[in-house]
Amino acid sequence: MSEYEKNISRYNLEKEKKDRLGDSVIWIGLTLIFGFLFVFSLYHHIEETLLNNNGNSIEVSYTSDSSVVTYKADNGTIYRFNNVNPLSVHNGNKITMYYFGDKIADAQPLNSLWFWIGMDSCWGGLVIICIYKAYIGIKMTQHYKGERI
Repeated sequence: MSEYEKNISRYNLEKEKKDRLGDSVIWIGLTLIFGFLFVFSLYHHIEETLLNNNGNSIEVSYTSDSSVVTYKADNGTIYRFNNVNPLSVHNGNKITMYYFGDKIADAQPLNSLWFWIGMDSCWGGLVIICIYKAYIGIKMTQHYKGERI
């Protein structure tokens, strides 16, 4: 093999190594983004579970054509909640709102379990795929380091 062919071969190998490393950096970046979203989703899921298990609850009348519900407390105070959505768990024309302590104004409905399973599975799956792709890219880059021309 001539000197010219060796230089071209070395150049192509180094270029492919840089491309693989660049791809790995992109996958690592996506892993960090999807990992953050997975942790964010998991945090809110745990927060809702704690609210369900340790919080107080009120039952409020609900109609499917409105996202605003009102509650009149025993002391005469009227509370309006506008955080009801189609993902909220409702029992026919009633919806249960949960809150901690005496902060009825902070009451919120729970999201459906299928919503949390879907969110956690989606972000968790994307994190696993990105970690795998980054690992393969880094492994291929290390393979080229031992290559002799």
